[in-house]
Amino acid sequence: MKNLLLSNGNFLISGVFAGEPLTQAEELAQIADALYNGDTMTVDADGVVHLDGGTNTVSNGTTVSDGTFAGEPLTQAEELAQIADALYNGDTMTVDADGVVHLDGGTNTVSNGTTVSDGTFAAVAIPSNPDQWYNKNPRLFRTEVAAMRQRHPNASFNFFKETGNMYWTIELKITQSGLSKPWKFILVYDKNHPHNNNFGGSIKVLPIKPNKEDLKLLAKNNGRPGVPHLLHDDSLGTYLCTRRTEDVEDGVRTATTAVQVSAWAADWAIHFEVGMKDKRVWNKWCDDQHFRSLMI
Repeated sequence: MKNLLLSNGNFLISGVFAGEPLTQAEELAQIADALYNGDTMTVDADGVVHLDGGTNTVSNGTTVSDGTFAGEPLTQAEELAQIADALYNGDTMTVDADGVVHLDGGTNTVSNGTTVSDGTFAAVAIPSNPDQWYNKNPRLFRTEVAAMRQRHPNASFNFFKETGNMYWTIELKITQSGLSKPWKFILVYDKNHPHNNNFGGSIKVLPIKPNKEDLKLLAKNNGRPGVPHLLHDDSLGTYLCTRRTEDVEDGVRTATTAVQVSAWAADWAIHFEVGMKDKRVWNKWCDDQHFRSLMI
């Protein structure tokens, strides 16, 4: 597919096109045309989507906490499964002074794990694992957190107890008109971030709501033969193939950040959402060597 450009690494939160408010049908038509034609889109700080391009864009390739839960120590896979379930179901979580996440509620609870205020995780200690990227490059860690705090103040970060891998939880409001419900994601860093050794790079995007089963059901109900651009990791499960390796910065001169990856997650989501309704967009999204069998 041709490149779709998103400005400043921002993602599509509560997006509307510049000018008068659009109906859902009008917004769908404009988004579908832009995706199909490979037009540029600019996303401002409020998540407003403009179709007039911009100067700071990131390219879209062809494919297009120290937290533990209360109780016995969990593996990363078990901890991730519980976090994902809590986020999916909208359960409340209690975060204590040590940054330990509990699923039993309490007096200081945060809903969905995605609307955490800036100071909530201030007490979380950075794991001392010397193999982790944030210990090897603390300046990069501070830059990552500062950038995400500025762009997505409601996102929260933490670390898996077993591995020390850092992750963000984030909710994206892809559109404003009601075309799409908000999406929830977990963004997980590889311990050797940044790199571009695989599709999507060193920050993996896990779909939480909708999850893999939801995506498959939505595709089936809309007459689509499957879901393209998904990958699998034994410890994480299903994650999005957001970019080709050559589209990811490996840190030699610049590094792809979580802010950019959140934009790529929204890019994936908007392709899926619009692809459910527009055959042209769906077929263009699937038209590569791996997914042509899913074209309709």
